Amino acid sequence: MRVSKSQLHVSRVLKSLGFEHEIEKSPLGRGDRFLSLDMADEARKIAIEFDGPYHYLRRGGRECAMNTALTVDGRTAFKTRVLGKMGWRVIRISYLDWQKLKNKEEQFEFLMVSFKSILEL
Repeated sequence: MRVSKSQLHVSRVLKSLGFEHEIEKSPLGRGDRFLSLDMADEARKIAIEFDGPYHYLRRGGRECAMNTALTVDGRTAFKTRVLGKMGWRVIRISYLDWQKLKNKEEQFEFLMVSFKSILEL
C-alpha cells in the first residue's frame, strides 16, 4: 500500500500532538485494502483519513468544485458509513484544506478542531 508524503506529514503532526496511531491499519485485522485506514487508533476507534484528489467527484479530469466545497465520491462515502456502523469515528482531512495551512500552529489548530468535532458526538 502506497503512503503519500502528505499523509506521512499529517501522521508526524498527529504524533507530535500525542495522538498515537498506526498507518494503513485494517479495522478487520487483516490486509484489507478497501477498509484500510490511513491512520488509526484502534483502541479508541478513531480513524484519520487523508483524502487526496481521487477521493472526490471529478468532472473532465479536474475536481468538480475548485472554488466550492468538494463532494466525496461514492466509495469514500460508503467507507465512512461502514466504519461508522462498526463504531469508528472518522476524521476526514481534505488535501486542499491541508495545503492551505501555512505553519505548524495552523495545522495543530485544524486538527484540534477536527478532533473536537468527533469527540463531542
